[in-house]
Amino acid sequence: MPRKVDHHSRRTAIAESAWRLTARGGIEAVTMRHVATDAGMSLGQVQHYFPTKDELLTFAYDLLTERTAQRVNHPDPDAEPRDVVHDALVEMLPLDEQRTRQAHVTLAYLAHAAVAPAMAARLRKTHADLMDLIVDQLRRGQHRGTVDLDLDPAREARTLLAVLDGLTAHVLIGNHTATDAEHAFDTHLDDLFTST
Repeated sequence: MPRKVDHHSRRTAIAESAWRLTARGGIEAVTMRHVATDAGMSLGQVQHYFPTKDELLTFAYDLLTERTAQRVNHPDPDAEPRDVVHDALVEMLPLDEQRTRQAHVTLAYLAHAAVAPAMAARLRKTHADLMDLIVDQLRRGQHRGTVDLDLDPAREARTLLAVLDGLTAHVLIGNHTATDAEHAFDTHLDDLFTST
């Protein structure tokens, strides 16, 4: 009797190979042949699941976003707004091997999106979702008295994401240590969320 193939697991394994190649050499390193070798599959198997590189890159990005979202969703709806923002965004700082690989992949996708409109649309959606989360938590903080009422939540959310992006890039190229970046990020959050 033929063995049943778990297609989702195969697609996931192929996407994870694309991540590894992207983290080491950027989007240019992701060829169908290299992915097949890294995944321990034949080229035909990879092309069965992803006929084009763009389809593979799209699936890999969506899977990365889904996994990140699972980690950043705060389980406690009554958690302090600062804790929700911290726990969500600290997942994107390259503070360990997994998050460093994710940061390399995310930056490679960002560069690729500059010339790939469909990918740019996906990255804009991810950015908008993060903006919404931060704005919502800043407003919650204003209601709780832990965020200055004069603060513009949308402007501060944009600033916070820019700080996160800058810290991430500088850790990846060695200008800052992960510890220094985390400290700078926490200090910025402390400036936004003040205890009463």
